[in-house]
Amino acid sequence: MPTLNVPFESELHAKVLARVSQRMKLSRAKQSIMWDKWRKAENKMVAWLHESTFDAKRRLKRDNAGEPEYTTIQIPYTYALVMTAHTYWTSVFFGRNPVHQFAGRNGTGEMQVQAMESLIQYQVDAGRFLAPYYLWFYDAAKYGQGVVGEWWCDTQIQYGSLEAGEDGKPQQVSRRVAGYQGNCIYNVSPYNFFPDPRVTVGNFQRGEFVGVEAPMAWHEILKGFHRGDYMNM
Repeated sequence: MPTLNVPFESELHAKVLARVSQRMKLSRAKQSIMWDKWRKAENKMVAWLHESTFDAKRRLKRDNAGEPEYTTIQIPYTYALVMTAHTYWTSVFFGRNPVHQFAGRNGTGEMQVQAMESLIQYQVDAGRFLAPYYLWFYDAAKYGQGVVGEWWCDTQIQYGSLEAGEDGKPQQVSRRVAGYQGNCIYNVSPYNFFPDPRVTVGNFQRGEFVGVEAPMAWHEILKGFHRGDYMNM
């Protein structure tokens, strides 16, 4: 929820916009240095390759003239190595229940520790954390960094039922009840992650700012506006 209502084209709005833009430009200039390196990593992380011009000619000669010709075979070594490591990491860290394990300190009772583990595991299951977790590890192996975002999710479930009306006839009644309430996470592409370049990526929370470019559908923006998340629509 916003704590201030900043009118559009006001002096405060112009100041905030200018300072946010300056920081995004600063971070983008540093982050873009890595983009070529990440694209090369993406090209290596494939299980197949396009047929080269020479291989196509050899294949046509072999199929049409029946003359045996050799074919270039590329072994996807990088892809196989990364997927092997990814399988090991995910089986070690996500193959256990609960996924997040805690230990008590300073005399904390075991029942308190188990209660915390149960609460977090409920959020992992109901919030569907595992799919973003798997992609998080995969990004770390492919790009050298993996980023996940988190927000507090408060869902409402709407259902309909038949109830007797004032005249005794059944009528359709729509009700809303509280659904899942807890943490939710989402994956952030390294191309859309803009931390403060004056600190290391691993210590981005110690920086002055961090930004994420997140494409949103217009109906989601409208929902956020009615919730009070956005202003100046």
